[in-house]
Amino acid sequence: QVFTPLEPTIHQIAQFHFEKQPSKTRELRPDTLANMLAMANVRPGSKLLVVEDMGGMIVAAAVERMAGASSCLHLLVLLARLKECSS
Repeated sequence: QVFTPLEPTIHQIAQFHFEKQPSKTRELRPDTLANMLAMANVRPGSKLLVVEDMGGMIVAAAVERMAGASSCLHLLVLLARLKECSS
């Protein structure tokens, strides 16, 4: 028998995290992620600034949708550091 691994899509990864450990992605459903990308008009040729703290899930979805024909700046927000700075 031959086993051929397939590269997962961001939808499959989001579905897996939502089913197994939803708190890891802040209970973000795959359809909600798709709606966020559609409302932000993410498409090839876009220039995006993404601020998130979900381990890169939104950035990965945006980069997959842009198909490498755009630019994206990712800022990771660490809430614990923000709380320390404001105290």
